[in-house]
Amino acid sequence: MCQKNNAKEIAKEIDMKVSHESKAHDPWLYESEDTTHYSIADKDGNMVAITKTVNGLFGNSVVVDGYGFVMNNEMDDFVLGAGHPNSVAPNKTPLSSMSPTIVLKDGKPFMVLGSPGATKIISTVSQVISRVIDHKMGMQEAIDVPRLWDNTSNKINVETRIPDETVKQLEAMGHKVNKTSDWDRGMGSVQGVLYKANGTLEGGADPRRDGKAVGF
Repeated sequence: MCQKNNAKEIAKEIDMKVSHESKAHDPWLYESEDTTHYSIADKDGNMVAITKTVNGLFGNSVVVDGYGFVMNNEMDDFVLGAGHPNSVAPNKTPLSSMSPTIVLKDGKPFMVLGSPGATKIISTVSQVISRVIDHKMGMQEAIDVPRLWDNTSNKINVETRIPDETVKQLEAMGHKVNKTSDWDRGMGSVQGVLYKANGTLEGGADPRRDGKAVGF
């Protein structure tokens, strides 16, 4: 599924000159902001990417006796009706967009990253990965670049820092562009570490939400 040849075949179906109507899926009625991600890396090449969440406010509101933390209510990410791929069933876990990511280059540690952001996580993480690999950016620069998000529709949400010329090009292709804010916290909060060619590690923290890169 992740092979380059497969990606090339899928890419052939994309018409870069026009926008197509998409059949919308059932959206979540509510998306909370209670997910946390942290990325850890050391000089020996050990990497850890952890995305954790309680999901809704206070999770399922049950506190683990003697430990003081609440349990999540991720079960509500299932579709309640029958016959859907994400319907409740034994031995299943609900659909999730969480994407803690470790990237290797020629089998060696290259970067580790991830983000909160509900259904925007996959788009957010992939945009940062592309900027590092395809555009040769550092981790913090790749995180800071304005983001966009489109979820099976012809309306694209973009941060207002995206150049007007880019917006005009999208509109000329038939896209409806919705400008959000300069630093839209809904676009996630990537925390990542990049192994640089000179042997140093660069940590990056997303200014869209609380977060900090720290080295020891």
